[in-house]
Amino acid sequence: MIKCKKIGLFAFAIFLLGWCIPVQAAQDNSPYKMEIESGLQGVIRSTDFLPVQIDITSDEDFRGSVEIPCSVRAWYADTNSVLLDALLPDINSEDIGRLKKRDYTYRKQIELSAGESIHVTFNVAVPDTMQELTVRLLNEDGAIVKEQTSLLDENRYSQRIIVGVVSSDPATAESIEAQQYGEKLRYPADVIEMTSEEIPADMRLLEQMDALVLMGVSLQNLPKTVQMSLYEWEQSREKGLIQSVSSEDAVEKLKEYFTDERVAETGVVISSTSVSSDLSKIPVKQQPSVLLYGTVLIVYAVFAGPGLYLILKRLKKRYFLWVGITASAVGFTILIAVLGSQTRMRAPFISYAEKYVQSGESVVREVNFGIQAPYNQGYSLYVDSSFDLVPAMEVNDMEVVKEKAGKSQGESIDIEYQEGCYKLSMKRNAAFSPEYFTIHCQENIMGGITAEGGMTEKGLSGSVRNNTPYGMKDVFLLMPESIVYVGDLPSGREVLLKDCERYTYSIGGLNNFFGTIPEFAGREETKYLQEVLMDEIFDLYQNGSLKSYVFGVMQKEEMDFQLASGYKAYGYSLYRAAADISYQSGNKIYCPFGQY
Repeated sequence: MIKCKKIGLFAFAIFLLGWCIPVQAAQDNSPYKMEIESGLQGVIRSTDFLPVQIDITSDEDFRGSVEIPCSVRAWYADTNSVLLDALLPDINSEDIGRLKKRDYTYRKQIELSAGESIHVTFNVAVPDTMQELTVRLLNEDGAIVKEQTSLLDENRYSQRIIVGVVSSDPATAESIEAQQYGEKLRYPADVIEMTSEEIPADMRLLEQMDALVLMGVSLQNLPKTVQMSLYEWEQSREKGLIQSVSSEDAVEKLKEYFTDERVAETGVVISSTSVSSDLSKIPVKQQPSVLLYGTVLIVYAVFAGPGLYLILKRLKKRYFLWVGITASAVGFTILIAVLGSQTRMRAPFISYAEKYVQSGESVVREVNFGIQAPYNQGYSLYVDSSFDLVPAMEVNDMEVVKEKAGKSQGESIDIEYQEGCYKLSMKRNAAFSPEYFTIHCQENIMGGITAEGGMTEKGLSGSVRNNTPYGMKDVFLLMPESIVYVGDLPSGREVLLKDCERYTYSIGGLNNFFGTIPEFAGREETKYLQEVLMDEIFDLYQNGSLKSYVFGVMQKEEMDFQLASGYKAYGYSLYRAAADISYQSGNKIYCPFGQY
């Protein structure tokens, strides 16, 4: 009996121990602590790229990296090749669409002393279906020493308005949060309270807001970098920057700003990324045509085989067969070389579309570029880290892939933030299949381009001056339904508008317009620029805008965003600045369309 009791007590102890072991294993005894915040204070607007902020603390000296893996199924970047399509891994059925696996890894090198903390930021492409984010801490040997997941805002696809509020009065935020906007579309505002020091200068964080209310805080007293970012955020992204004196005043101004149309624009956001339309205008290196070369090879096989034999047999000169086969092989080799001259690549090739947009004292520089290679081996590209870099994927929608990282045989793209540069490492990419990226920064270019003048009964007066360190080619002054062709404009030079020819155009007739400008028409190297300018004209003037702009192609010796890679690049750099053109002289107001 006593022996049975002992056995029972022993079994009970084992049972208790079994319960205790999982509890002990679940405890976090790691010397590393991570706090993860997605979006702006955890609030996420479903933009193309999600800003992620990570605070890391270490109880011991640490040297290694922090990374965010993300595997998606993205729409396949079409290579127009049946052969290459067949070689690409992980293509889904036609019912699902042309999807392929793509592994992104965002990585930053970090170094910590014992007790030290570090703040790390990422911009991550997040699939619509992803519900949580994984962050890893790796030592110098690449081993994972800490892994942590963070839930994403489940309301990020809800129709809503997100308003940031900087105020010492909490009643301001409460009033705005309770307020409904619009008579037909009534969606509440999610309010993010912050201090003036917490206003982000990072554009990805600012994009999480639809409006920002400043009450008791002057915009001019904010840091210069924040001022420039807010100006760009407000102007180029059509957001609401509202100065207010009271909570009631703030609510009224927001009610005026958020019309039904604007609520419809800001409230529904579909998370998708696409290659810039500018990039599609560049005459990039195309891959060889499988149909063309397949036809050439079939002709060669027929001719060098039975064809040549039958021809020589008919001529009774079959002793020339081996000489004929050799000659035909050489001839077809030369033919293939000639046909492939347009697509010949010996190393990765970069195509880019760069644009400088001048707004006041700020110049925003954006470069959309794609890199492709004639082989599917791994290759790396180094990019200046002063830019904000994100991948630009050819997708309409993204599907999260649940397999563990490292198990896929799809494309692999690592974006590593190193000192002074980004290192883009690409593996398992199909030959000639481009990978696209977008980089963005603010610059101050010595006053930029200035254009001012007026229209009178004598025509245009005024001038265009190039204050940048770059020479400009094919400079235009764009006005509503008329264009002034300025021509070349070297750095530090000025051109009088009265000496330039003015041409009229209509939005519907843009396709034939550029053929009417003698200096511009028929030039092979500017065909893609015509399409870019047509898009710009349509976007700027389709709603009847009376503003004027100067455009010019920048003459740059090399693309300075590429560092130490040495890859050949081809594209263009376009500069745009607002022009101050007046249509009033004395008591007369002249029609901006060129008529009195």
